[in-house]
Amino acid sequence: FISQVGDFSMALSSKISAGGSISEEEYASMENLEQYAKKLKEGLDGIQPDFDAGTQKRLTALAELEAERCPSLDRPADAFAVLLAGAAQGIADPVKRRVAEHLGRWVYLVDAADDLKEDLKTGSYNPLVLRFRVQDGALSEEDRQQLAGTLDGSVRAMAAAFELADFGVYAPVLRAAVYEGLYIVGAAVLNGTFHRRRRERQAIRKADTNDA
Repeated sequence: FISQVGDFSMALSSKISAGGSISEEEYASMENLEQYAKKLKEGLDGIQPDFDAGTQKRLTALAELEAERCPSLDRPADAFAVLLAGAAQGIADPVKRRVAEHLGRWVYLVDAADDLKEDLKTGSYNPLVLRFRVQDGALSEEDRQQLAGTLDGSVRAMAAAFELADFGVYAPVLRAAVYEGLYIVGAAVLNGTFHRRRRERQAIRKADTNDA
């Protein structure tokens, strides 16, 4: 709608600049756009309170689980998954919302794995600390494999939902993320190489400048 209004405005501006005048048909189009804009605003005004209330409710549910130091992986991860899916409530396709939900679960658990050492130092809540055996700031190989299986399960569920939805021109990028990017990031976090790779990339970028 915004693109349509922008194109229409540019066309009218060019016409008037060239000495033309606005036709009756164009006046009618302007009135139709105005009426549509009002309906769109009413619709958004109706959604926003529900979205705000729903988001606050989901955030509260997640905060309560973390405050009570819930030892389950599923409960806080699923709470965050519902939170992310709720952010996509404006998307009409329920299958796409399922993609967001599975992504939310994956993000929560990968973030917990990435923050493991820091959370151990600070005493911050981390479900991995309560669920698995942690030695020297790291999971045992057995526990790491179990967590990897959980993460892969979320990605597989995400991929199944992805194949059922039409993402248009964004499909190739999203496909690469779902089938390659998430696995690569997850493996790097679990292997402890995620931050090292990031530091190496930063060092390379610095070497390409005059500050090196």
